[in-house]
Amino acid sequence: MSHGLLFLLALTGELIAIASQNGSIYLFRVSRDGFSYKKSNKIRGAQPLMQLDWSSDSSFLQTVTADYDLSYCTYMQRSERFEYVVSLRFEYLFSGDVKSLSPEKSPIAMKDVKWYTHNATVGFMVSGMWNNRFYPMTSIISTASRSAAHDLLVSGDTDGYIRYPCINPKAEYNEEKVYSGTVACARFLFNDRNVVTVGGTDASLMLWQLVEE
Repeated sequence: MSHGLLFLLALTGELIAIASQNGSIYLFRVSRDGFSYKKSNKIRGAQPLMQLDWSSDSSFLQTVTADYDLSYCTYMQRSERFEYVVSLRFEYLFSGDVKSLSPEKSPIAMKDVKWYTHNATVGFMVSGMWNNRFYPMTSIISTASRSAAHDLLVSGDTDGYIRYPCINPKAEYNEEKVYSGTVACARFLFNDRNVVTVGGTDASLMLWQLVEE
């Protein structure tokens, strides 16, 4: 496996998915309270994977590539293998606006899937942060994270801005400019009271606290 891996444990604690920069997803079965990992399966891809999420029932994975292609695959428990469900391509104008969504298969079945985490920067549930009416989209969103309570969404973009809007495109938001370039990663901590962000080029690590205004 190449460098640049994404590790994500399923809600059940029995499976761990590893997304690689070579486009492949590796599935490992976890045992002995997390001390033992056995490779179960692998699904090959062609594009570097940037984000990865498990569904709440551990039946589906969603991934986002470096080209902002969103793919869903289902985990077949009996055979312990993956199968692709649908792949979507989000095409962007230079302004960053969503131009079109071209499904290879019908994606409607995936719209109501409940996700244990939501780190994907594109998808049905996070479309509001791409076309929020209160700010011009002149950059590309590079990272996102949904809170555990499912009521907040933090995002970072390629110009170094950090926002935590909700899913509604009409929602107001808080914004900070603290990075000189791309925000590489932003994540809520377990209590939803803090957010950790990492810069891409300046590599600075920051801890944020959410406070009531």
